[in-house]
Parts: sequence; structure tokens; C-alpha cells
Amino acid sequence: MTRLDHIGIVLADTSRTRVYLQALAAHGLAPAEALVLTSPSSRPGQVSGEAAKPYQAPWGRVDLGQSAIRSLDDAAVPHREFSPGDINGADVIEALAASPCEVFIYSGFGGVILRAPVLSCGKRFLHVHGGYLPDYKGSTTNYYSYLADGECGASALFITEQIDSGPVLLRRKFTPQTDLLELDHALDSCYRAQVLCETLAHHSRTGHWPEAPGGGTGRTYYIMHPLLRHAAICKSMRSHHA
Repeated sequence: MTRLDHIGIVLADTSRTRVYLQALAAHGLAPAEALVLTSPSSRPGQVSGEAAKPYQAPWGRVDLGQSAIRSLDDAAVPHREFSPGDINGADVIEALAASPCEVFIYSGFGGVILRAPVLSCGKRFLHVHGGYLPDYKGSTTNYYSYLADGECGASALFITEQIDSGPVLLRRKFTPQTDLLELDHALDSCYRAQVLCETLAHHSRTGHWPEAPGGGTGRTYYIMHPLLRHAAICKSMRSHHA
């Protein structure tokens, strides 16, 4: 297991985080430390019920029923919990500022925006956006891109105050091998995890962050209407079950 010196992770126990941690372990990578954001009630991105089951990822089996804490313990990653888990809270910002880590992977609750105080605490935050940047900024972009061209995407970047506008490190396009019924918790998380692991492996191997070519301003999308989301899922089902 390669310990990623000076790279930590700020996480909430969401489906995305569970896939991230299991993907990192499968690739022999582990963050130096973890700050765990907790919540007394269910939050966006958390998984339960029938969705919390094993899936087959490109690198092997992932289990959405396995908690983030279990994965951290299995990888011997030291961690602290913060309740309530607010990435913009004073206690979390204080812990981040005091950490020897220079970069933190960010995998918090869905829909949370990092505000100026946390972005000014002296750390950089590595985020993997569920969409191909800069073409698809904003929310639920993989549904939009699938409707447009039959592909999904994931892009690693450093977070800035402008949403999805930080420097893009690495980006990839993916053609779904199954329908989109499991996009939210499984497919999107796996796409992001592959880009995250490739980005971290590059940095571990070279000592430098990759730089994605190209530029442009792209377009910002907003939460897709349920009818359009249904249309995207139906298109994927016709493609894979015709």
C-alpha cells in the first residue's frame, strides 16, 4: 500500500466516498489522514436499502454496503469525526489548517459548496466532477451528456470559488456498459473513482499533478427535471436491451 504523503481526504459516508475508498485500496493507494463529516440525519449522496449492494467495477468488486469508516480502518488511515459535519464549519477549518497535508481530496455530502473561509485555509481541495469539463459544468451533467452524445464523463480539478472552473488536471469520457438505472450511486461514482485514482497515481509516480489540455468556458447545467432524467434512462435501456 502506497501512503499518499501530504494528501488527506475530507469525506462524508456517501456512495461516492465508499467507492473512492475501495478503489484507492484496490489500486494500492491510501490517504495520509481523513476528516470525517457526520450527520444525524440522511443527507444527499448517502445510500441505503436495495441500492447498498455489491457492484462490479472496472478494477473489481465494490460494495456500497461497506461503510467509509470500515474502509478507513482496513487501510489503517487515521481519521477524526466532526459532528455535525460541515466542511465550512470553524472546527473543520481549524483542523484543516493545522494538518500537515497540503492537499485534501474532497468527497462531502451532495450539494455543498465550499465557501471562501475554507478555501482560504492554506490547503488545496482535489475534487472529481461528474462530467466532462469544461463542456459540462454544474449538476446532473452526466444525464445531459448521455442524452446529447451517449457518453458520460469525469474530471479531476482543484476547487475554486467559481463552481467547476478550477484548473482541470485530468478528464475522461466513458461509454456506459449498462443502462443508467444505477448512475447516481454506482456508475457515476466508478467513473469519478477511476479518474481520481489515475490522477493520484500520476502524482505519486512523478511528484507532479497532471494537466489536462484544452480550455474554453463550457456551459453550466442545473438539476435535471425528472422527465428528462427518465428520458435519458429510457434511452440507455433501449441501447442495452434492444
